[in-house]
Amino acid sequence: GAILTATASTGNSANPNRSATLLHTQAGAPAATSIACTSLKLERGSEQQGPNIINGAVGLIATPTGCGWTAASNQAWLSITQGASGKGSGSINYQVIANATSEERKGVLTITGAAGIATTITVVQAGTATLNIPAEAGSGDGGGDGSSGAGEGSGGGGEAPGGRQPRETDEQ
Repeated sequence: GAILTATASTGNSANPNRSATLLHTQAGAPAATSIACTSLKLERGSEQQGPNIINGAVGLIATPTGCGWTAASNQAWLSITQGASGKGSGSINYQVIANATSEERKGVLTITGAAGIATTITVVQAGTATLNIPAEAGSGDGGGDGSSGAGEGSGGGGEAPGGRQPRETDEQ
């Protein structure tokens, strides 16, 4: 065991009944080295995503129980939001930033065990759809001759709405 020696002094005090509290803390035991993983398996090896921002997760089965691993991305637009390291089976949560280009892009999450074994998931993100609309399309007056499309009226003696004849009134 460790030997602890403490000396206390009250200085020039007229009160001989002073007391002091001594707090001793000891550092915890050194961290155990991580157990080497003999197997790392992801739920899937690849996935397709649309061009918008996506939050996703992939499950990891690691054996033996408690073996240590770390996860890393090879692209700035594919980031790990939770589960960048762990022990045993778990999930790695990630975020894919919206793809503002029309080009498809690929990123890889790599999970590496303490013994150096690794597994990966490839995330393929679609580019934004672009429409090739000719410059003349969409311009103009919308077609037609400007008429409202209502039927043409005929003059004189027509019926009033509802099929009734107009009423003549004598006002005096």
